[in-house]
Amino acid sequence: MTNPLCEEQPDFPAIMVEAAFAGGASTADYLHLDDIARGIIGTATLGPDDVWENISEWVHRVATNRGVDRITSPVIKYEAGTAGVDLNNSDRRFDPTNLSGPYVSAGVTQITPMRAIRIRAVWKGVTYDLMRPFADEWKIDYEGADYSLCRLLATDAMKVLKGNDRIAVSAVGAGENAGARVTRILNSASWSASDRVIAVGDTTLQATTLEGPAWTELQLVAETEIGEVYVDGAGRVVFRNRQSALESMRSLYANALFGGNAVTGVTTTINLVTNPSIETDTAGWGAGGSVPPTLSQSSAQALFGTKSLLATWGTGGVLPLFGYIPTGVTVGKTYTMSVYVFVPTGSPDVVIVSSTQGFGDSTSLKDQWVRLTYTGVVIPGWAMQIWPLTPPTAGQQCYADGFQVEEGVTATVYCDGAQAFSEWDGTAHASSSRRLPELPAADVTLDYTDATIANMVRVTRVGGTEQVAQDAASQQLNLIRTHKPSTDLLMQTDAVALDYAGFLLHQTKDPELRLTSFVILPQADPDNLYPLVLGLDFGDRIRITYNPPGGGTITREVFIRGITHSIEQGKWITVFTLQSAARWSFMVLDHNTLGKIGENALGF
Repeated sequence: MTNPLCEEQPDFPAIMVEAAFAGGASTADYLHLDDIARGIIGTATLGPDDVWENISEWVHRVATNRGVDRITSPVIKYEAGTAGVDLNNSDRRFDPTNLSGPYVSAGVTQITPMRAIRIRAVWKGVTYDLMRPFADEWKIDYEGADYSLCRLLATDAMKVLKGNDRIAVSAVGAGENAGARVTRILNSASWSASDRVIAVGDTTLQATTLEGPAWTELQLVAETEIGEVYVDGAGRVVFRNRQSALESMRSLYANALFGGNAVTGVTTTINLVTNPSIETDTAGWGAGGSVPPTLSQSSAQALFGTKSLLATWGTGGVLPLFGYIPTGVTVGKTYTMSVYVFVPTGSPDVVIVSSTQGFGDSTSLKDQWVRLTYTGVVIPGWAMQIWPLTPPTAGQQCYADGFQVEEGVTATVYCDGAQAFSEWDGTAHASSSRRLPELPAADVTLDYTDATIANMVRVTRVGGTEQVAQDAASQQLNLIRTHKPSTDLLMQTDAVALDYAGFLLHQTKDPELRLTSFVILPQADPDNLYPLVLGLDFGDRIRITYNPPGGGTITREVFIRGITHSIEQGKWITVFTLQSAARWSFMVLDHNTLGKIGENALGF
């Protein structure tokens, strides 16, 4: 039997669904050769043969739902992710009473609740994790004499941590930051170190006795921090601190633009190189080797703008090179680095190199611009370098221009803020840049209600005195509307509790026209949309424009807070739940819109 969902099509990713029949619920510490966190020799346990059994061939439909369905508070409490997979069970392979089926060991069925499940998609050579839940139920339905459907229902790790009701210990951890507390809680729940991504918290906390359901305490820590705790598509517990929305590039700048006036033939690109065309100076670029080249700005050759980087080689030496260390890359993700080089006649051929992984393209062409690329998975120390392929002699040269580092497996058209459809993230020629062509959105939902208004915020820490922040002008217009956490929080001082209340008041005192969700049909522009619907995650910022009847344009920047996918043969629908980013418009130095003194509030 051939299932079209298993095979990548020109307008459709391949879907992979696997079950850990041999491994059971816990697979975190097994060695996975295709996993950046779990594929490190010497750090993981050799698991049973074929830990993951590929059941994709029998999949008819997949639905996943992660995050929240609706936003009513600036404090986000993510809900458990759920998945439903419809499986062809006509040969009874997913029937637990069929002990002659393929998923039986020593006379015992392996079709049981709590089996680890892995749901992934493959598009253009990149594998994306959609969800890694645990089976709730294998629901068998017989539809006539010749067909049976098994509906696999599953829930992510949140249910595991909710179900772990811990026994109290002596109080520990007084004064530790919220990230350290998240680590302590996960350790107390015996949660694998390879299945977590934990930021350093911005708030210090009172001591804990590590009592009760682990997820309940994790959510309390995140609420005290005004941070986020959730389970990502790879099944890892992720903690993001409060400042991540103001410091992380994926939350600070729009990753894509969606709207009703789609632009065709232009690719979304985010270039992480902050000095890509050397128009102002050579900042960020360096030379290495025992006889390093001399780097200078040159107008003799230029491809973008009027300047390029000129590397003048010395004689011989060990590993002479010039290069750039990009910021903003994420360890474990795939990026492509690229650069245009112009090698004069008589100078040595050059090659682009990843400092940690190996060689990319090289060129022997002379007196013309040639683009060199390298694609690889980022590991610590990752950097772009240009090497000569033969020992140089003094005075030989290489010009370079149009440097780009972007997520993905291909080098898109060069981007900096001076190019069409593009913008600088901060200072021109001294910041990252992005090209954001408008991409098609199928449907946008707007909301303009009183549900998010709170002009009196009351916050009490454990053992402290209630702190109140309120706005008289809002109360005059909207009457008194109160926000109060459902339980006392964990910060150490009343002063921090008051700052917390003021921070929430800034975000909730006024009504706001909000874009609450929108629908994407990625088959409308597969090359641009699939990498986004598969790669974006909670906290990522996007920009949406909406042209309402009667004229005009509404533009909003929002954070993604929920992601649902509905997948069946020939049809893919993705829905993003959104939170306004406008109320997170605090002062950010060198930001193109948030760096204006007198226009942006100070953060907490």
